[in-house]
Amino acid sequence: MKTCLFILALMAIGASAQFTKDRSNLPELAQTAGSRLAVDYEKKWLAWCERACIQPFVARLGQGAELNELALKVVRRGIPLLRNHAERDFSYSSANLASDCAELIKRGMDDPLVCWLQCWAIHDSTRDFQACTQAFKRGYDHRLAQTILPVVRYLLIVTYEDIRRDAGQRGGDKTYDRPLMDAAWLSLQDQSYLEEDEEVLAENLVPLFYEEVFTTDENKVAEICRMPLKSAYARLMLEGAFELRKAWLERGHDWASGVKPEGWVGFEQHMKQAAGKFRAAWEMKPQYPQPATNMLDISIVARRAVEEESAEWFNRALTAQFDCLPAYRAWLNGLLPRWGGSHEKMLDFGIMCARTHRYDTQVPYYFFKILADVLDDSGMGRAVFKDVAVKETTLALSEQRVKDARNEEQRENALSMLGIHAWACEAYEWATEVLKSQPKRFKRPAILVMLPFKTNERDIRGESELYAHDLKDGWEKAQSAWKAKKLEEAAGLYEELLAKPGGQDNDLVASRLATVRFEQEFQKGGWVSLNIEPRLLCWQIDKGNWSATMAGVLTNVGTGDSAYLLHNGRLGDDFQMRGKFEVKGARAEAGMGVMLGYGRDEESARWVSCVHQFEKVGSRVEMLDGKFDSTVDDALLGDGVGRFEIEITCHDGRITYAVNGCKVYNDCTAYDTLEPFPPLKRMRDGRVGLGHLLCPSGVTTRLLKAEVRRLPDDFTQRPAGGPLPGDSQMTAQQLLDYLDETTWSFSKAENEPEIAEVTFRASGREFRFFKAPDERQLHRFVVTDGRTLRMAQVRTLIFNADHSGFLIQNWPGSGDQRYCRLKSRPQPEASLVALRKAVTKEEVDAARKARWQHTHWKRGDSTLEFFEDGRWHEDWVVRPWDGKWMVQSDDEAVVVKGDNDVQHFHISQDGQTLRRSDGTEWSRVLK
Repeated sequence: MKTCLFILALMAIGASAQFTKDRSNLPELAQTAGSRLAVDYEKKWLAWCERACIQPFVARLGQGAELNELALKVVRRGIPLLRNHAERDFSYSSANLASDCAELIKRGMDDPLVCWLQCWAIHDSTRDFQACTQAFKRGYDHRLAQTILPVVRYLLIVTYEDIRRDAGQRGGDKTYDRPLMDAAWLSLQDQSYLEEDEEVLAENLVPLFYEEVFTTDENKVAEICRMPLKSAYARLMLEGAFELRKAWLERGHDWASGVKPEGWVGFEQHMKQAAGKFRAAWEMKPQYPQPATNMLDISIVARRAVEEESAEWFNRALTAQFDCLPAYRAWLNGLLPRWGGSHEKMLDFGIMCARTHRYDTQVPYYFFKILADVLDDSGMGRAVFKDVAVKETTLALSEQRVKDARNEEQRENALSMLGIHAWACEAYEWATEVLKSQPKRFKRPAILVMLPFKTNERDIRGESELYAHDLKDGWEKAQSAWKAKKLEEAAGLYEELLAKPGGQDNDLVASRLATVRFEQEFQKGGWVSLNIEPRLLCWQIDKGNWSATMAGVLTNVGTGDSAYLLHNGRLGDDFQMRGKFEVKGARAEAGMGVMLGYGRDEESARWVSCVHQFEKVGSRVEMLDGKFDSTVDDALLGDGVGRFEIEITCHDGRITYAVNGCKVYNDCTAYDTLEPFPPLKRMRDGRVGLGHLLCPSGVTTRLLKAEVRRLPDDFTQRPAGGPLPGDSQMTAQQLLDYLDETTWSFSKAENEPEIAEVTFRASGREFRFFKAPDERQLHRFVVTDGRTLRMAQVRTLIFNADHSGFLIQNWPGSGDQRYCRLKSRPQPEASLVALRKAVTKEEVDAARKARWQHTHWKRGDSTLEFFEDGRWHEDWVVRPWDGKWMVQSDDEAVVVKGDNDVQHFHISQDGQTLRRSDGTEWSRVLK
């Protein structure tokens, strides 16, 4: 009971104590005699895998003794690596495994087991998502995976889904759907699990109870849980997991105050059922830690949780397995402020984990997990290290991690992390010494440690050296002048620092000086280069394989992962940017995006990106916010991305984005997809950057030219609206305005009867071709000039001089086709006419609001109306706009119900149809 007493002592520590306090008397976290370790369970899992996966693999071998021996060696070295086994071969890396698997596949050994290992190894070594996907599909589509290997297929799908989520990619039809459940169901029938494999079975099937899986086919999961198993323990664990998921689905994920009474009833009923199953499983097998861990979870989140009961279940989990990290995670969750704990209690727990000094386990290093959670949840940043115990523990553990490194890669990462923590703890001389011994850029493990501090590698290295040479006051004075935009003063102070030891050759100081010089030029109002040179002093590299030349060419070589690079110059919210891109080896998702308005608020980084990427025969342009969701409809262009020019205008909170002279987005408002009101605000001192979610391996993207300018005070966007049809001197944008929602007829001669119809919707870049009422084709297009459209699926469309007709050259299967404009055309509403005639911003705003005010809409028995005095109603329930109603663009608006339910509406171009974001449509009623 020693562990349980320790926990109760921890709970007794008052939450009102000072954050900086004496932690010398914290109770010890003691190991109960007889407790196993994670390495013991992993040996059990590997023994199961040997029998269920490897031995059948051996039986399938038959292509020669040498190849068979190599394959078996790769598999037996690779699986412990994948499982992060404490006794794995540390001289064998995931890069080695990926290379060996590729060689096996090249020599004809494309077994699903090999593909499973290759898929994981590629992600762990390079994070090349497309290569991971190819390995996954190779294994998933293999005839053996489709017939006789349900366990391998199941493990392959689960591994790939973990990779997909880690890479931030969307799922597909071969992920968490019926194939996963079918593979699990078959594996329970083919002797893959024997009675002695009950603990492994319970762990392996946990992904079935993830919400995104469970809700796909709850009945199928229930069927799996009802299957007759040889192990009563395994059946209880599956049934308990089923009830636990049902409980959370009944409750929902809202804050407790937002859960409905019936949600609480269902939650408690299913929680009670789950607790009964897990308690019975623990009574049956108290030597297994998972039932006690699940009971710990339940006791923490139960509405009437008893602290002593939670402590007892934590004690039972550690009695079974001292380093059962899921139990530590569950206990840590209970210490979060939102569950009644505090950041101080979390740190107490972390320090006690560190003081076990059990470096043969991960328990001491769990301190870093707790520290990261405190930094993320509290926003305290480096202030957390004001606590002497936290600081000393951080530095001692960081140094110990270097000593514990088992290979050179681990040692390099450990040294980088030690340097970051030494900087965070203000041990600047130590940080400088360590970081100079590691001149290579930080790798992913170190970057993850750095992220909670909301800084970058150049700042950490540069500040460490400056402060180690007693230049802190001079640096902070220069920084203060720069932040206050006293650019001349800041430049002089940075130059003084560059002349002193610690400042000489300091990349950070040189970077700030280059940024000041750029901002001075930018303020003059002309076009200014974005300073692309080999050291990239004006840029901050976040991710990616970036390099630059003296000629001003910026290059990123794709690795299959995302890549981001930010310019340090503050541009504000009224500027233009233009540049030329070149993409070599273009294939799916190759391209580049421009990040606009990058800046940080108190919680997170915010920006909008205009992303242009390869898409089949053309290219796609999307506007994404910082959460990587589309904020407006994407556009499919006929041009590829081999070489393209961009011009971006940010003015008055709106964005105009042109590709090769064609405005893809014109005067567009972007918004945060999770909070559709108000528009996504670009920071007053926002920056620009380049980046892409996925840069395919081997694809090279080059920025050949990039420059920006501050908009003049008298800058105005050209108002919407095109010339009269007889004008033959249209610009590309005027042609788009003229085409919007026009209808045309097909004719070999203009006096022949209509036998087909064409409609243009220029705002969506859509060309609809109707051969018959039940047959229609949709094509995307891009305007190349005032008379020519380039089609994504066909050839070229050319208008005649007065734009009253056009010719499509070489329409597939029909040759050339001519069209003339129909005489009848839906007349736009008065407010739309006013909008097209508007010149000033005030006229545009007034016309946009007029499109909504005093409009009445009907759909069956459902009605909707917008008033002028700050009210709207749906089905005769009048609601205030509450100041949160907002016109997004010419045809879009957001309104908010009284209960903060956000709704997004779209008016058709002719003003006759209203469509809500959920697909509901109303027709306009004229009063």
